[in-house]
Amino acid sequence: MNEFKYNRLLYLFDVIITGIVAIGAFIVSLVYFHSNLSLLLLVGIVCIYTMWNAFVSKVHPEKIVIKENEIVFESFNSKAKYYIDGSDRFQLREFPSSGKLYLRIGKAQFQKGRYWINTKNYNNGKELFEIFRDLDYKINPESLKSKARRVNTEYLQKIKEK
Repeated sequence: MNEFKYNRLLYLFDVIITGIVAIGAFIVSLVYFHSNLSLLLLVGIVCIYTMWNAFVSKVHPEKIVIKENEIVFESFNSKAKYYIDGSDRFQLREFPSSGKLYLRIGKAQFQKGRYWINTKNYNNGKELFEIFRDLDYKINPESLKSKARRVNTEYLQKIKEK
């Protein structure tokens, strides 16, 4: 079992305060931009989307627990559990230079099943990044990304042998 926790101070700023600022900005936009509908709509959409991601969808998990056959995401005293073998969907988009991952798991919807994971902000972030990449390779062996990884690994192995 591997357990990864988001740095508390960074979580406060990255998720909680950002969500609260979005609520405040939405209220201010309602008061000051009520005559300018297009600006109100633009600011409103951004603020509502930010609030939704932070407090409803919980796309930034505070804690991730990876067990043999399940992944548990925890945020704001709620847990979302997904079984690795029984998952309908496991789509991972990784951004190695920034250490971020975008994961769609299970029956991903607008409300749940999608996660932005900034691995650099977790304890043992490099390990977390590699675990998710290995899971993607294991679950989706026929994807183009997995095939490229396999070819690159074989190529590097041949170079070492020479």
